Amino acid sequence: PRRRSVAEMLVPLALRHRQWAFVLGAPLAFALVALRKKSVNKSGAVGGFLVALACSMAGAQFLAALLWFFVSSTLLTRFGSKRKKQVEEDYKVGGQRSAIQVFSNALAGTVACVLWVVWDGAPQPLLVGVFLGHFACCCGDTWASEMGVAFTREGFSFWSQPFLITTFQAVPPGTNGGVSVVGTLASVMGGLSVGVVFALSAPGASVASVVACGAYGAAAGFGGSMIDSV
Repeated sequence: PRRRSVAEMLVPLALRHRQWAFVLGAPLAFALVALRKKSVNKSGAVGGFLVALACSMAGAQFLAALLWFFVSSTLLTRFGSKRKKQVEEDYKVGGQRSAIQVFSNALAGTVACVLWVVWDGAPQPLLVGVFLGHFACCCGDTWASEMGVAFTREGFSFWSQPFLITTFQAVPPGTNGGVSVVGTLASVMGGLSVGVVFALSAPGASVASVVACGAYGAAAGFGGSMIDSV
């Protein structure tokens, strides 16, 4: 395959087509909203802008999936805060992420976007798989953690009772490594939602692509939640 020049790598196709408003404006708005909502500190806002910039340069579907992960996870973090305060002594609403936290949570997906932009002849299905797998996994794990704690009830409940997947022993709500039926279902739905949003935002979206990306995202969300609980 032909190698790209330095100029072509620095000025990708999206920019050459004068899509400046989308490529730069959307990540900037994303970072400013996150900063205003106190989801990140100033360094985290810069990090969020760079991550969103890489996604927007790769394409609308990448940015849409990132935004869905961020917005849905932020809302769920605040959902059921009263119950979470009762279960987790150190729980606090929100929490500002730094640039290091932003990059550590988005590294694999961001690298996939950068490679999508600069690598002529890149294996696109592989990069899509890495990107979707990463953010579906993160979204599934976040949804599982937040919904699992928010829906806990006093006494035993089949749906919300946490247990360790290594021993199947029942544990108190909020225990590190504990999983529940409602949390597991949330992990699947979180991952599935990322895949569906990605597919619907891609040019030429079809029923087959939505089903495939949704199924892949659901598997990644479930897998990420289970790995985090081991």
